Amino acid sequence: MTMTDSVLIKLISDNIADPGDMTDAVWKAGYRKTDFTTEQIIDITVSMTGDSIYLKLPHDTLPKTLDDISKYHLNDIIFDVHWDNPPAIIAQSIMENGYKKGGKDDNYN
Repeated sequence: MTMTDSVLIKLISDNIADPGDMTDAVWKAGYRKTDFTTEQIIDITVSMTGDSIYLKLPHDTLPKTLDDISKYHLNDIIFDVHWDNPPAIIAQSIMENGYKKGGKDDNYN
């Protein structure tokens, strides 16, 4: 099943030059994933902590919340798929990895 989201595709198209800008735009628009397994949370946290230490980032960049982990994971997805792929493929990958637009009932606002 092919999933499409025209809003997500537009956000990506508007920020196609930079994966970090894509991540920020998608995140700001309210796309979230909250159903990580415990193992995924541990793996992402370890990876994020390692990257922060390796890049000598300030301690306040270390993961503290599920949102921190979710945004880091989203950035990894976008970074991995954005090379030579059109916005629709990037959007599809984001959605296939469980990210969806949240609403007031989902506590994403």
